[in-house]
Amino acid sequence: MSEKQSKDLTFGDLFKMIFRHKKILIIVTLVIAILGTILFSALMGNQKYYTSIFTIEYPNSQTQTLPDGTKFKYTEIISSSALKEAQKCSPAFDSLNVDKMIESNDVAISFNTAKINDKTETYYKVEIKATYFQDRKQAKVFLTELANLTIENVKDMVESKKHDVYLNAFSDAVDYDDKINFLNSQKSYLLGAYDQSASLFGDVLIDGKTLQNHNQDIVNYFTINSIDALSSELAIKGYAEKDAVLSQEYKMEVQKLTEEKALNKKAIDDLKDQLADFHQTYPTLGSETLFNDIYEHIASLVTRNAKIDQEITNLNKKIAYTEGNIPSEDAESYKAFKQNLNKYYEKLVEFTNTYKKNVNSVYDKLSSISFYDPAIVTVENNFSMITSFGISLLCGLIVASISCVLYDQKEQKKKVVEEKK
Repeated sequence: MSEKQSKDLTFGDLFKMIFRHKKILIIVTLVIAILGTILFSALMGNQKYYTSIFTIEYPNSQTQTLPDGTKFKYTEIISSSALKEAQKCSPAFDSLNVDKMIESNDVAISFNTAKINDKTETYYKVEIKATYFQDRKQAKVFLTELANLTIENVKDMVESKKHDVYLNAFSDAVDYDDKINFLNSQKSYLLGAYDQSASLFGDVLIDGKTLQNHNQDIVNYFTINSIDALSSELAIKGYAEKDAVLSQEYKMEVQKLTEEKALNKKAIDDLKDQLADFHQTYPTLGSETLFNDIYEHIASLVTRNAKIDQEITNLNKKIAYTEGNIPSEDAESYKAFKQNLNKYYEKLVEFTNTYKKNVNSVYDKLSSISFYDPAIVTVENNFSMITSFGISLLCGLIVASISCVLYDQKEQKKKVVEEKK
């Protein structure tokens, strides 16, 4: 009879067998659901990663070139120094083990490119194992800071760039010729820098002006206020600062020039003697074209000596100034010269500061981080508690149902045995 029943068992019979033992069904299902949820969370939680995908935009980022001209290395985004810098953004990350994160390969970065509206975009994907954070909200703070660090580093690089090298040299120089040369060098640097920046950044507006407009301001000013006019005046007047060291330098230059002039004079006399000897040896030879090279050499030496005389005269004037002997007739013009020199210096300081501010503003405007997902951080390989509980509950229900059926069959066999007795 039992064998016949087994053969004729229907789903209805199975459900009756299961629900006859509700207590077993409920207890076994819940126990397996709870244990399964804990097990799933332990196993799958260790494989969960917080992921952020973003693009990095700054001037010249398309060529992956940094402001200092070096190549941008995307792996630096998750370098040890970058991770430790991001760690500083919140006390919540004080216990974050960055070294372990790197050593265990629990942080990774990759990139992909896509063409959007004829523009190639590079997307960077950073993944960090979820076990390092309390929750997704905390991971979002860290990954956002990590992404923004690249832009901050770019801006810091621009901010720290020196644009006043020639101005510093001007301040350190004593000789007026050197000072004027440094002013001209600074002016040329700014004009070239503006041209290069305009080519790189385009017609971006700063304070209502394009970079080329700012460039033209420099051109206009020094067209009216010519630095070269100071050079001409200096060459005539021989201005110099009162300075014992500078005086000694000028005197050494006079000595060198005097020695050069003496050597030139001796060379001229020797060349003239050669000509006289040749004419005496060949009195009938009248063609002067044979001696053109000698005549040209003599002429160049005579010209050089005349220039040396002028240089010595100018140096002697400078020596007088370095010793405090300023001609009374030049006192006012010398004062005006120094005022103009300082005025041009201060104007170039102003232009340089404006250029630096403009470049920083451009990078502020054109540099950004764009996250692919509005949520910034997504979760990969995520098994939530609800999903884990649902799977575990289903498994528990199946196991409990089988247990109920087996228990019921055992009970039925027991009853048959007792009935036979």
